[in-house]
Amino acid sequence: MVGIDLVSAIEIPGYKILRTLGVGGQATVYLAIQKGFDREVALKIMSPVLAADPTFGERFIREAKIVAKLSHKSIVTVYDAGESGNFYYLAMEYMPGGDLKDRIEKGMKARECLNIISKLAIALHFAHEKGYIHRDVKSENIIFNEDGEPVLTDFGIAKASNSSTQMTQTGKLIGTPEYMSPEQCRGKKVDGRTDLYSLGIILFEMLTRKVPFTGDDSVSVCIQQVTKPIPKLPARLKHFQWLVELLLSKDVEQRFQSGKDLAKAVNAFKKTGQKTTDIGAYSENHQTTRKATEQSKTVVADIINEVDEGENEFFDDLHTEKRVTHHLQNTKKGISGVVTFILLVIVAAGGYWTKDKWFEQAQSWVKSNVLAKKVEPVELSAKATDNESNNLKPEINEQLSEKANNLKNEVILDNSIEQVSESDKILSKSAVPIKDINTLIAEAEGLIQNKPQTLNDIKQALQVIIVAKSLELENIKVKRLYKKAMDIALFQAVYFAKSNDMKQSDSWANLVETEQVDYDGLEEALSEIDKIKKDFELKKSVQIEQQRKIKIKEDLLLKADLAFKQNRLSTPVNDSAVYYYNEVLKLEKDNQLALAGIKNVKQSYVNKITFAIDNKSYSKARKLHQSYSLLLPAPSILSQLSSKISQGEKEVADKEKEAKRLAQLAKRKKQADVEYQNRMEDPMAKMQLLSILNRAVELEALQQYVEPEGDNALQKYRSALLVDERNQQAKQGIIEIEKNIIQNLTSAISALDKNLALIWLNKLKRIELDQIKIASYQSSIDEIILPAVIMEKTPVVEADNNFDDDLKGSNSKESKVESSEIKDKTEVIEEDKNK
Repeated sequence: MVGIDLVSAIEIPGYKILRTLGVGGQATVYLAIQKGFDREVALKIMSPVLAADPTFGERFIREAKIVAKLSHKSIVTVYDAGESGNFYYLAMEYMPGGDLKDRIEKGMKARECLNIISKLAIALHFAHEKGYIHRDVKSENIIFNEDGEPVLTDFGIAKASNSSTQMTQTGKLIGTPEYMSPEQCRGKKVDGRTDLYSLGIILFEMLTRKVPFTGDDSVSVCIQQVTKPIPKLPARLKHFQWLVELLLSKDVEQRFQSGKDLAKAVNAFKKTGQKTTDIGAYSENHQTTRKATEQSKTVVADIINEVDEGENEFFDDLHTEKRVTHHLQNTKKGISGVVTFILLVIVAAGGYWTKDKWFEQAQSWVKSNVLAKKVEPVELSAKATDNESNNLKPEINEQLSEKANNLKNEVILDNSIEQVSESDKILSKSAVPIKDINTLIAEAEGLIQNKPQTLNDIKQALQVIIVAKSLELENIKVKRLYKKAMDIALFQAVYFAKSNDMKQSDSWANLVETEQVDYDGLEEALSEIDKIKKDFELKKSVQIEQQRKIKIKEDLLLKADLAFKQNRLSTPVNDSAVYYYNEVLKLEKDNQLALAGIKNVKQSYVNKITFAIDNKSYSKARKLHQSYSLLLPAPSILSQLSSKISQGEKEVADKEKEAKRLAQLAKRKKQADVEYQNRMEDPMAKMQLLSILNRAVELEALQQYVEPEGDNALQKYRSALLVDERNQQAKQGIIEIEKNIIQNLTSAISALDKNLALIWLNKLKRIELDQIKIASYQSSIDEIILPAVIMEKTPVVEADNNFDDDLKGSNSKESKVESSEIKDKTEVIEEDKNK
């Protein structure tokens, strides 16, 4: 049965459908030509099932026309919307660039991610200003035009912010759970900020190739959206964390308040590499006056347009250090020479623990003369002493810490500093903020107590201890923690050396040497490690020598026997049983063990070749035969074995040829199955098939088996098979029609009703049965003989193709009388015959 083109089964006036672009749960999208304008469009045809809702059509047209008014370069253009038959459709701009989901799977650069977020934020801001919320922003709904620009599509469930109408059925989840905001998951009232949350999910997905929250079902995903903390980005992407957290805040008030604000913040981030922790920093309604600090000096007037690509190439490297260096090069000029010098003294002093007096003086001077003067938002007494500065309120201490840390980073990144210890360099890069002394001690203790103790934990603990040391030089707890961390490092260095893991041992030992080269116990530990290394190397060399001596002592015959057991009969050439036996025979040509060994090898080849032939492994048999033929002298049985192998190879070749033929048939069948499956997945085809089958059943119940022409059960079942050539209901229906007609035909013949029999025979002919069967029934009808009297009264009427059961209509009474008379007289005739 030849299938029909399913695309051609759908007709929308004014459009020529070319092919299917995608199939969804509620609609199918086709590539089509809009005839009036001769342009390609994406034609979205809604499933006829939705039309069962009496209000669907009205809501669809109203919402579609409103969305069509959203004319923006980053929102797909809607050309037309309407209804044709049972189908509602949308004609939209065709985008050939694929969707964002495909790009994410291939991997994206940081700049590209931010560019897309910025442009989509502006598009959403435009829609929100018009009073519409998308509610289904996800990577599949972001497509790209010919220029590679992102375009937002599928406003299928968009709604007006001041309207309660929605294009979904009551009680069903609206949107895609993996991209839905907490308030949307909970069924709360939403505004434009729910779309910005979805943008945050997309940003996370572009950076990591996965969405932050997943689950086995929609409910579990929604629960995570509402309750689960925002996941952390990988270390190489940590400079994006602030932006992700602002977008994915559970509290809508803590997110960006508009798409325009988000676009400004993103573009500023691209330009400067600096974050903003204030969600109102780029808002037009934010009236608070703020003074820029040296760490994040950013002045943005209106940067909705793209930042020049050339001036920010450093951004795609995804390294915080590079952006910080770039920023400090621009801001370092503003730091006075005096402050730079004093900070240099402080950082250098942090690496030299013995110079306590110098460090305390420098610390005191900076607190009273530098940091206290730099804190603008907080009023400090000009007479504050060192002790008072240590007891500042937490918010003031936090600002002081941030100031000191920023200035410290700038000094450390200067290449002119040579006396800064390695710990301080690491500390400056990680920008550990100065905290309360007890907090630092607790943090260091926690790191040291982690099990198992890792190198990174101890490194981090030492960094925190150094900061604590800078705050309170003589603190006993700090000194004990420092010693404990260093002792752990030394213990681990020795432990890994004893475990023969010299790489790990060196890493732990280098940590101690880097922190304090003259640390008590370091020299002893290094000496022990060096001794362990030497012992290890000595043992290793002894083992190698022993192995070499063992190889020298090995007997050639033992090697030959071993090779024979391991099936190395003649290969490899220099490591086989034949090789070792021949080496023995070179030394002693009459060696009985070697001669017997060669004989055993030959017999083993004969056994293996015979076994391979019996198991139809002719390729293996041929390889064994070739190896066997190299043995001298050449065995006489070789020709017999070769003949058997050739005969078997021919049989295999014939079978392979037949297998290829069957494989081609199977391939074609599989391809046909795939094509059939693709056709039957089209919801339009399913609806069409169901309609045809229902009508066929109705006609069959009315016994309109083969007529009237154009509306009978047989034609309907055959039409169903054109849509689905494998449909069992249609096939069974045709069988039942044939069965019913034959039953009526045989009943008429049995009743000697020739006219009725001819009518049913003509019906049967329309089923296109084989002529032998038709001729058989025709012969049975021709044998019906009616009495002469009856023939005079009731002449035989030849039935034409249009003759139907209506013969029993107008002259029903007369027919009954005549039939009765025929029956009575027929019985008399039969009795006469019997006599």
